[in-house]
Amino acid sequence: MSSRSAGNSSVWKSVHPVAVSSILLAHVVTAFLFDYHPLLQLGQLLFLILWALQEGLGKTMWITFRFGMLFSILFMIVNPLFASHGGTFLWRGPIVSILGRLDFTLEEMAYSFIGVIRLHTILVLSVMFQRFIDHDRFFFLFAKIAPRFVMTSVMAIRLFPLLSREFARIKEVSRLRGIRPKGGELIHRVRYYSLLLRPLLFSSLEGAWLTAEALYARGFGSGKRSSYHEVPLFPRELMSCMMSLVIVGIVIWGKRFDFASFSFYPTFNWSDPLGDLLFLTGLFVLWMLPIYGLRERRQDLHA
Repeated sequence: MSSRSAGNSSVWKSVHPVAVSSILLAHVVTAFLFDYHPLLQLGQLLFLILWALQEGLGKTMWITFRFGMLFSILFMIVNPLFASHGGTFLWRGPIVSILGRLDFTLEEMAYSFIGVIRLHTILVLSVMFQRFIDHDRFFFLFAKIAPRFVMTSVMAIRLFPLLSREFARIKEVSRLRGIRPKGGELIHRVRYYSLLLRPLLFSSLEGAWLTAEALYARGFGSGKRSSYHEVPLFPRELMSCMMSLVIVGIVIWGKRFDFASFSFYPTFNWSDPLGDLLFLTGLFVLWMLPIYGLRERRQDLHA
């Protein structure tokens, strides 16, 4: 991760997690309510990519998209092949028992492509959730309601990153001591990594024991939970939350009154392209407002 990306992420994590998560939640609602509208899906993905690039997440986004491409290719092949919709045939295949006719239509390919766009939108939002929100602060918002669940969730989320760092440390120590695989064959590598699992297991058990002792020493679960202080919402953060609620309300209202109506089957039918373009333009403006408010808040914290 570049220094610019790390710096931007750390500053975002200093903002109240409710404010940041409300913006991301508004995008999730938009993505699922207008799940198969080409213009809105492409416009929303473009907006999120530009936002991610502005925050220095270009490298992280590229790695995420590479993993998503495998599922995207499979979905682009399997869905049109086994679906039987659309009237513009690109290829007619044989008739298979139970499955029916195997074919590709233009409508099925477009439908699958928009599904891939939505998948990448969710991937971008998940990366932003990982980079912009302090998970400990986010889960501790619910600590008064369900303290045991929050503690278990935080420990579960931190488990795999901790194991990964500990395994990298053990692997580095073994290399410094001259412990390496005997050869490049698979069997030698399996034996080498199986030897590293033993100290990893012992280290994990020791860490679990220390965590249990710390929880017991602090009286976790023995009575009503206390806290040092509560993190308040500052005016700009509260305004961002309210703007996110306004966005959700407008999106639900637009869906209720058939804004951005588009159908793929049996043939393409786009009722109001100009109106949908204006609707997307309005969403662009609304999406930028809470981000601008939090950007000003971040500058105050950075100063």
